[in-house]
Amino acid sequence: MKKTFPPRLSSFGLLSGIIIMLVAGARLAAQTASGTIEGRVLDPASGDYLLNARVSVKDAGKEAFTDSAGYYQIRDVTPGTVTLEVFYTGFDPQTATVVVEAGKTAGADFSLRNVMRYGDGGTVIMDKFVVAATREEDAQAIAVNEQRFADNVKNVVAADAFGDIAEGNIGEFMKFVPGVSLEYGAGDASALVLRGIPSEYNAVSMDGNELASAASYGSGREFSLEQVSIVNAARVEVTKSQLPSNWANALGGSVNLVSKSSFERSKPQLKYKAFMTFSSDDYDLKKTGGPGDRQTHKVRPGGEFSYIKPVTKNFGFTVSALYSNQVGHERYSTPTWEFRPAYGASETNPYLRSYQLRDDPRETERQSYQLGVDWKPFSPLTLKLNYTYSSYDLFTGVNRLSFQHRTVTGAANILDAAPTDYDEHHMYSGKLNNGAETTETLQSPMWRKKYGDTHTVSGAANWRLGAWKGSIEGSFSKSVNYYRDTDHGFFSYADVRISQVQTNFDDIQKVRPGTITVSKGGEVKDWTKLANYNIINVESEHVNSADTRYNARANLRRDIRVGGVDGAVQIGVAYKKQIRDRGMDKKLWSYRGADGVADNADNTAAGIVNTNYLNKDMGFGWPASIEWVSLSKLYDLYREHPDWFVFNETHAYQQNALGSEYIEESIYGAYLQAEATAFRGRMKVVGGVRFEQTEDRGEGLLREGSVYITRGQKSSTSYDGWYPSIGVNYNIAANLIFRAAYGRTLGRPDFGNIIGRAEIIESSETISIRNPDLKPWESDNIDLSLEYYLKSGVISVGAFWKNIDNAFGSFTMIADETLLDEFGLSHQYAGWDMTSTFNVGSAKVSGIEANFNQRLNFKSLPRWVRGFSVFANGTWLDLEGERADFNKFIDKTVNWGVSYSYKRISARLNWNYRGKQHINYPNFGTDANGNPILAEAHTLPVTRLDANIEFRFTKWLALFFNGRDITHADLDRVKISANNPEYSQFYQRNKYSIKFTAGIRGTW
Repeated sequence: MKKTFPPRLSSFGLLSGIIIMLVAGARLAAQTASGTIEGRVLDPASGDYLLNARVSVKDAGKEAFTDSAGYYQIRDVTPGTVTLEVFYTGFDPQTATVVVEAGKTAGADFSLRNVMRYGDGGTVIMDKFVVAATREEDAQAIAVNEQRFADNVKNVVAADAFGDIAEGNIGEFMKFVPGVSLEYGAGDASALVLRGIPSEYNAVSMDGNELASAASYGSGREFSLEQVSIVNAARVEVTKSQLPSNWANALGGSVNLVSKSSFERSKPQLKYKAFMTFSSDDYDLKKTGGPGDRQTHKVRPGGEFSYIKPVTKNFGFTVSALYSNQVGHERYSTPTWEFRPAYGASETNPYLRSYQLRDDPRETERQSYQLGVDWKPFSPLTLKLNYTYSSYDLFTGVNRLSFQHRTVTGAANILDAAPTDYDEHHMYSGKLNNGAETTETLQSPMWRKKYGDTHTVSGAANWRLGAWKGSIEGSFSKSVNYYRDTDHGFFSYADVRISQVQTNFDDIQKVRPGTITVSKGGEVKDWTKLANYNIINVESEHVNSADTRYNARANLRRDIRVGGVDGAVQIGVAYKKQIRDRGMDKKLWSYRGADGVADNADNTAAGIVNTNYLNKDMGFGWPASIEWVSLSKLYDLYREHPDWFVFNETHAYQQNALGSEYIEESIYGAYLQAEATAFRGRMKVVGGVRFEQTEDRGEGLLREGSVYITRGQKSSTSYDGWYPSIGVNYNIAANLIFRAAYGRTLGRPDFGNIIGRAEIIESSETISIRNPDLKPWESDNIDLSLEYYLKSGVISVGAFWKNIDNAFGSFTMIADETLLDEFGLSHQYAGWDMTSTFNVGSAKVSGIEANFNQRLNFKSLPRWVRGFSVFANGTWLDLEGERADFNKFIDKTVNWGVSYSYKRISARLNWNYRGKQHINYPNFGTDANGNPILAEAHTLPVTRLDANIEFRFTKWLALFFNGRDITHADLDRVKISANNPEYSQFYQRNKYSIKFTAGIRGTW
């Protein structure tokens, strides 16, 4: 389908004219008969310059906040002797007297201290363990101070905030932040969900530049956490309310990683960590079996370091690296109940149709490297160049064993699909009318070698000249993923089965049948032995997936003062482009054996037993004697006897055409933002409007009957919109802040809809086609919060509402000429059934967030008690309206923890509670009136506990040990309707291994 693009940024001319007039008017407000004060604010204990320290002129209502290098500047100060006050959470306020002369700049640097930490002396005198012992307190102070002085609603978390994250996964680091929940893949954090909004609608960036993510090989927008590491970041910002200067694709919010900078340090710093990782499943120091059919070590080494070097006041660099190598394990137990009347069941009287046991051992290697250079060639100009490389290498050897009752239907003289006898504790399989049994026992192993890397280069030029500030920033990021199998000596998939058997499920329990009996022709078959199975077919799948992103933006800001009110006007333009390209080489062979006949005696699987993976505990009480398929031996058999395998050329042709897709998206943006401070700094208002235009071009499958045309369906579309926002922060009292914010954001359709795909089937007169003309989700967001700041902590509560328009839904309708014209199809298909996705409705997400953290550093308490800190936060969500794309919605998340740090020892316990998570709406068939039976599938709530402990010999050497999910919590899934019996509601349990890390660390 071809669309005509409107003129690019047709509204930019009007917006640019407004911007020019406003900036020109702002220049008239410049003050000349005044002076300037500037300087830097330092934490002498850590050597860090402090971001967002508030420096104010006492009794004058003038203030400024430090940047990431600790630098501040206060302009238009009345000449004379003035008193400066500086405040930063967790430190004692300081004052200084400064003499200001007209037309000149006075310098005033501050070195903050904390009497509670370091005593009453004027100089910071540190115990030899104090730097390490207060790492957590500094992290908490950064988070609280950033939230306190932010222009919008956000959370900021320092990289040391929640203890050690050995693999550097930012998801494990962020799961304790209010409003954040995680998606997991085989026990590893894979994606971020913000305030219930799926990850594909939330931006992830570094230094404001969105990062590339090849993800797996789907066509979604989801940002995968595989190839991004916390080791490259100084802190993480989770933004929840909108500013005009930010991109509008933040339906739930946005996440920004702030890279390390040498200008944030007053002296060099080297941090190192060396460790070993292992899991609760296998911690033998010798090699043991798996993943796959190899013998491997399960205790793996890793390490990381970072070095920050401010060479001079005007030049410095940063270097960091991480290497992580871990073995993990996930197991599934999945009973599937049949409810549909078409298969002899009902909502109130279901039967156990099938059962699957899945065993997923995996090894994951991550590497990450970063080099950053900071340079100030002359005072007004600061340059920053950053390069980051990350790689991800995964091998997973999935074993799957299934007992399946056939659910095929047809005329009465062909099949009776229902079991002959069943109740909630027993199920016996039915038969075909010809007497053949209707169940199959099969192994369907799936081995994957997945590897890829991400390169990101970013640069920024920031300048300041009097009341003017400007910046030009840009980045290039490319992420690639490769899936391979035969290159590494194995097939990716096989179907190995015992066909047409009778399967009896007895003593059916919640998680699994108590016993499973398989018989063929009256003879009981030992389903744990591969000698009773035949090889049916094998598969190879090679995939190349690439994601490339370009980012560029320019901003200009002018501070102004009008009528005694301080403010600023800021304008900017931005551009970003994303290219997603995927290709596939998929092959399928049917196995015939030496005699060329399928599924007979000479097709036995006896010779492909994975002998390196015997006697493994599968969990859930199943015998360790199960023999699993070796896909390596199966590939060796293919290389020895290729004539025993029959290649399915048609399948390869179709699958490769289906898997080849391309999308190119360009987005242009511009904004106008203004801010003002009133009531002597007690109230600040920030608001404005953003304009964005999106242009998409996609290529995907065109199928006409049996003809598959690779990238034969072309599509293009464009749309634009205005996104206003405003926020008000009001200091009710010195430590009590009220915030209110409104912003409009959008969530663009998944690439799967934008990429063209049309399947036209003449035999059934049906059309299935994607809809690139879907409008994006758009949301009007309101945030309210009340925050009370303690001496070393915060108590806050807030509420938010997201009113979302243009929710998606899929429908089948009769194609008329108007509909065919809309999709660019010939009128010859008029009257056919056409299925596509459309904008159909609205949804509303509302929620409450509460947060508390406090260090018990009260003078009245003994010194050893002051080392305790506690935190707790929670998010409670409600969803109304369309739920089609809310399949990751979690209604409640609660985090809490306690930590202790004193002298040589530190310890931490962090709990994470995930409430019910919506999955989908399963098909239970129809009721007696022919109406669909309403049912929902969701996960049950689960609580996980992480623990860290550290013992310090010196600040250069400490021992640490941590465990993730040490309570070994299982994740259960259920399907519930109004009337299905309790015994049939459970349908899956996931068991994860506990991951442990032990090592040494230190700081110079």
